[in-house]
Amino acid sequence: MHKQTAVWIDHSEARLFPISSPGKDRELVTVSLERHPHKHPRGPEGRKARPEDQKRFFKQVAASLGKRTHVLVVGPSTAKLAFLRFARAHDRGLERRIVGLETVDHPSNAQIVAFATRFFLRTEAQLANAREVEDDNAGRTEDFSTPHHNGEDRSPSI
Repeated sequence: MHKQTAVWIDHSEARLFPISSPGKDRELVTVSLERHPHKHPRGPEGRKARPEDQKRFFKQVAASLGKRTHVLVVGPSTAKLAFLRFARAHDRGLERRIVGLETVDHPSNAQIVAFATRFFLRTEAQLANAREVEDDNAGRTEDFSTPHHNGEDRSPSI
Protein backbone atom coordinates (compact mmCIF):
# COMPACT_ATOMS: atom_id res chain seq x y z
CA MET A 1 0.00 0.00 0.00
CA HIS A 2 1.26 3.47 -0.85
CA LYS A 3 1.49 5.93 1.98
CA GLN A 4 1.05 9.14 -0.02
CA THR A 5 -1.35 9.82 -2.86
CA ALA A 6 -2.07 12.82 -5.06
CA VAL A 7 -5.60 13.25 -6.42
CA TRP A 8 -6.23 15.51 -9.40
CA ILE A 9 -9.96 16.20 -9.46
CA ASP A 10 -12.46 18.26 -11.38
CA HIS A 11 -16.25 17.93 -11.50
CA SER A 12 -16.25 14.97 -13.89
CA GLU A 13 -12.97 13.09 -13.44
CA ALA A 14 -10.45 12.18 -10.74
CA ARG A 15 -6.98 10.73 -11.26
CA LEU A 16 -5.20 9.11 -8.30
CA PHE A 17 -1.40 8.98 -8.26
CA PRO A 18 0.24 6.89 -5.54
CA ILE A 19 3.55 8.55 -4.69
CA SER A 20 6.08 5.80 -4.10
CA SER A 21 9.82 5.52 -3.77
CA PRO A 22 11.86 6.59 -6.80
CA GLY A 23 12.13 3.88 -9.41
CA LYS A 24 8.97 2.07 -8.34
CA ASP A 25 6.06 1.75 -10.71
CA ARG A 26 3.11 4.04 -10.15
CA GLU A 27 -0.37 2.75 -10.70
CA LEU A 28 -2.72 5.43 -12.03
CA VAL A 29 -6.37 5.06 -11.04
CA THR A 30 -9.00 7.07 -12.90
CA VAL A 31 -12.55 7.61 -11.66
CA SER A 32 -15.09 9.29 -13.94
CA LEU A 33 -18.50 10.72 -13.24
CA GLU A 34 -21.07 8.48 -14.85
CA ARG A 35 -23.82 10.59 -16.28
CA HIS A 36 -27.16 9.07 -17.08
CA PRO A 37 -27.68 9.67 -20.82
CA HIS A 38 -31.41 10.39 -20.59
CA LYS A 39 -31.47 13.17 -18.04
CA HIS A 40 -33.55 16.06 -19.17
CA PRO A 41 -32.52 19.64 -18.47
CA ARG A 42 -33.91 21.10 -15.27
CA GLY A 43 -34.15 24.64 -14.03
CA PRO A 44 -33.45 27.92 -15.80
CA GLU A 45 -29.88 27.00 -16.77
CA GLY A 46 -30.92 23.66 -18.28
CA ARG A 47 -28.35 21.71 -16.23
CA LYS A 48 -28.36 17.97 -16.62
CA ALA A 49 -26.30 17.17 -13.52
CA ARG A 50 -28.01 16.20 -10.30
CA PRO A 51 -26.64 16.54 -6.75
CA GLU A 52 -26.66 12.77 -6.22
CA ASP A 53 -24.32 12.43 -9.23
CA GLN A 54 -21.62 14.41 -7.47
CA LYS A 55 -22.12 12.58 -4.20
CA ARG A 56 -21.85 9.21 -5.96
CA PHE A 57 -18.74 10.41 -7.81
CA PHE A 58 -17.04 11.56 -4.58
CA LYS A 59 -17.94 8.23 -2.92
CA GLN A 60 -16.18 6.40 -5.76
CA VAL A 61 -13.10 8.59 -5.38
CA ALA A 62 -13.05 8.05 -1.60
CA ALA A 63 -13.42 4.29 -2.07
CA SER A 64 -10.55 4.30 -4.57
CA LEU A 65 -8.34 6.06 -2.03
CA GLY A 66 -8.90 3.31 0.51
CA LYS A 67 -6.83 3.79 3.65
CA ARG A 68 -3.96 5.79 2.17
CA THR A 69 -2.21 7.76 4.90
CA HIS A 70 -1.60 11.18 3.32
CA VAL A 71 -3.68 12.61 0.49
CA LEU A 72 -2.93 15.76 -1.52
CA VAL A 73 -5.94 17.01 -3.51
CA VAL A 74 -5.21 19.20 -6.54
CA GLY A 75 -7.31 20.49 -9.39
CA PRO A 76 -8.31 23.45 -11.53
CA SER A 77 -11.66 24.40 -10.02
CA THR A 78 -13.84 24.15 -6.93
CA ALA A 79 -14.21 20.37 -7.12
CA LYS A 80 -11.31 19.84 -4.69
CA LEU A 81 -13.05 21.98 -2.07
CA ALA A 82 -16.37 20.21 -2.73
CA PHE A 83 -14.55 16.88 -2.24
CA LEU A 84 -13.14 18.11 1.09
CA ARG A 85 -16.64 19.16 2.16
CA PHE A 86 -17.94 15.72 1.15
CA ALA A 87 -15.21 14.07 3.24
CA ARG A 88 -16.06 16.32 6.21
CA ALA A 89 -19.73 15.35 6.00
CA HIS A 90 -19.45 11.66 5.09
CA ASP A 91 -15.97 10.32 5.88
CA ARG A 92 -14.17 12.00 8.78
CA GLY A 93 -11.29 9.54 8.53
CA LEU A 94 -10.61 10.63 4.96
CA GLU A 95 -10.89 14.28 5.94
CA ARG A 96 -8.11 13.82 8.54
CA ARG A 97 -5.87 12.18 5.93
CA ILE A 98 -6.18 15.07 3.45
CA VAL A 99 -3.01 17.06 4.10
CA GLY A 100 -3.29 19.66 1.35
CA LEU A 101 -5.46 21.34 -1.28
CA GLU A 102 -3.65 23.02 -4.16
CA THR A 103 -4.93 24.74 -7.28
CA VAL A 104 -3.35 23.50 -10.51
CA ASP A 105 -4.70 23.73 -14.04
CA HIS A 106 -4.46 20.69 -16.32
CA PRO A 107 -0.90 19.39 -15.89
CA SER A 108 0.38 16.16 -17.35
CA ASN A 109 0.48 13.06 -15.17
CA ALA A 110 4.26 13.41 -14.78
CA GLN A 111 3.87 17.05 -13.67
CA ILE A 112 1.29 16.05 -11.06
CA VAL A 113 3.60 13.35 -9.68
CA ALA A 114 6.55 15.79 -9.58
CA PHE A 115 4.43 18.46 -7.87
CA ALA A 116 3.10 15.99 -5.30
CA THR A 117 6.56 14.56 -4.60
CA ARG A 118 7.91 18.06 -3.87
CA PHE A 119 4.84 18.82 -1.73
CA PHE A 120 5.25 15.68 0.38
CA LEU A 121 9.01 16.23 0.79
CA ARG A 122 8.34 19.79 2.01
CA THR A 123 5.57 18.58 4.32
CA GLU A 124 7.72 15.82 5.82
CA ALA A 125 10.57 18.30 6.42
CA GLN A 126 8.17 20.69 8.19
CA LEU A 127 6.78 17.87 10.33
CA ALA A 128 10.29 16.72 11.22
CA ASN A 129 11.23 20.28 12.28
CA ALA A 130 8.06 20.57 14.35
CA ARG A 131 8.85 17.26 16.07
CA GLU A 132 12.39 18.46 16.88
CA VAL A 133 11.06 21.67 18.43
CA GLU A 134 8.48 19.66 20.36
CA ASP A 135 11.19 17.27 21.61
CA ASP A 136 13.43 20.21 22.60
CA ASN A 137 10.58 21.79 24.58
CA ALA A 138 9.44 18.53 26.19
CA GLY A 139 9.30 18.78 29.95
CA ARG A 140 9.95 22.52 29.96
CA THR A 141 7.28 24.87 31.16
CA GLU A 142 7.47 28.58 31.73
CA ASP A 143 6.45 30.07 35.02
CA PHE A 144 4.54 33.25 34.24
CA SER A 145 3.89 34.06 37.90
CA THR A 146 7.39 35.35 38.69
CA PRO A 147 8.74 38.62 37.30
CA HIS A 148 11.08 38.48 34.34
CA HIS A 149 14.79 39.17 34.94
CA ASN A 150 14.33 42.84 34.16
CA GLY A 151 11.32 43.18 36.47
CA GLU A 152 8.62 42.97 33.78
CA ASP A 153 5.41 41.21 34.66
CA ARG A 154 5.34 38.01 32.54
CA SER A 155 1.66 37.17 32.96
CA PRO A 156 0.03 36.10 29.74
CA SER A 157 -2.04 38.76 28.04
CA ILE A 158 -5.52 37.83 26.99
